[in-house]
Amino acid sequence: MEHVNYSVVNFVFYEEERNNVLHAGSIFIYERIRAHP
Repeated sequence: MEHVNYSVVNFVFYEEERNNVLHAGSIFIYERIRAHP
């Protein structure tokens, strides 16, 4: 049971990290488009 809980926590953490990276990438792309219309 502990192994399952650890896997769930690890998956949630991974998802959070992935969302942060995608969000940062979106801001970066938006800034480039805005800087070079």
